[in-house]
Amino acid sequence: MKKIFQIDSDILSVSITNKGAELNSIYHKQNKIEYLWQANPEIWSRHAPILFPFVGKLKNDNYLFNNQTFSLPQHGFARDMDFELVQQSSNSVELSLKDNETTFSNFPFHFDLRVLYTINKESLEIKYTVLNPSESTIFFSIGGHPGFNCPIDSNSKFEDYEIHFAEKENAGRYLIENGTLKVNSEPFLKNESSFRLDKNLFLKDALVFKNLKSKSLELKNTKNNHKIKFEWSNMPFFGIWTKPGFDQFICIEPWAGIADSEEHNGDITQKEGIIKLEAKSRFECSYKIILK
Repeated sequence: MKKIFQIDSDILSVSITNKGAELNSIYHKQNKIEYLWQANPEIWSRHAPILFPFVGKLKNDNYLFNNQTFSLPQHGFARDMDFELVQQSSNSVELSLKDNETTFSNFPFHFDLRVLYTINKESLEIKYTVLNPSESTIFFSIGGHPGFNCPIDSNSKFEDYEIHFAEKENAGRYLIENGTLKVNSEPFLKNESSFRLDKNLFLKDALVFKNLKSKSLELKNTKNNHKIKFEWSNMPFFGIWTKPGFDQFICIEPWAGIADSEEHNGDITQKEGIIKLEAKSRFECSYKIILK
């Protein structure tokens, strides 16, 4: 049964559903704006899926572990599973997904995935914690995929917005072909900190970056300086995406993990960006959305 959890501050009202522990709404009470994409099924039917236990696509949708072949779809299974409530207060909620017979059949690891949402005034922090309760090492990736209305208001258009990184970047774009990443990048940012949004940028799928110097960015309206700030921690890969051909939303995606390379041999223990979590250990990463 679908459940909705709501948390609030004086400025924000946020709702999260138990299915996928997914954000459903980020509403600014003072300026009366809904910031989160509202999952139009004719364009993109999700709001902000959690990518686990893999980010992106596996080569041929398969991976190898201990000489066995397993299969999982793009972005894994967490986004379509029901999470359980761990704790809730007026401004925070924590949800959990644990392994079960269904997950174990194609992901042979024990885990406890915790997702903690916390509002502090005009900011929303999303923290991912993966606990390894077993006696063996587990292998996984995790990432965020929040989509935002863009343009946010009726007086602007998609092309009025720019992405502004905190640092000047020399960052190539890793192209996606048939779901997997090309080995070599295509030049994109050359000692630059910003670029203007254009739907044609996404005709080749997402913008994918590795090891950016920046740990924050702003999605900024160049006409009125209205902006959303993002900060992230322990998430070394990054994606920016909208559905090809559309200009109504933008996804800002910090990742601890990345899609398979076209040359990957399939072995999960050798996958780029894979997190190797030892027995009885925990992994944490987080990102923050600040509405200005």
